[in-house]
Amino acid sequence: MKQGQFPAILNLTDLNGKNGFKLDGEAANDLSGYSVSAAGDINGDGIADLLIGAYGHNSSTGRSYVVFGGTEVGSSGLISLSGLNGATGFKLDDETTGDY
Repeated sequence: MKQGQFPAILNLTDLNGKNGFKLDGEAANDLSGYSVSAAGDINGDGIADLLIGAYGHNSSTGRSYVVFGGTEVGSSGLISLSGLNGATGFKLDDETTGDY
């Protein structure tokens, strides 16, 4: 397969880190990934980071995640938001409706 070409159907189980990655939220129905945005370079390493929202985290607050960019991010085919550890990214808790 040439670089930049994808099959018409790409199964999530086929993602291997070279052709994309899957994003796992922390809990069922938390709607992780409903909103995703470039976050600039938050940690100052020269590589762009991601901001991922999960507005269904619980009934009254959402949760946001910052995932630090890098060559190893998603290299296994998976990014697990529950595995963020400060070196790979972090969580922002207790957002409520109207917080901005």
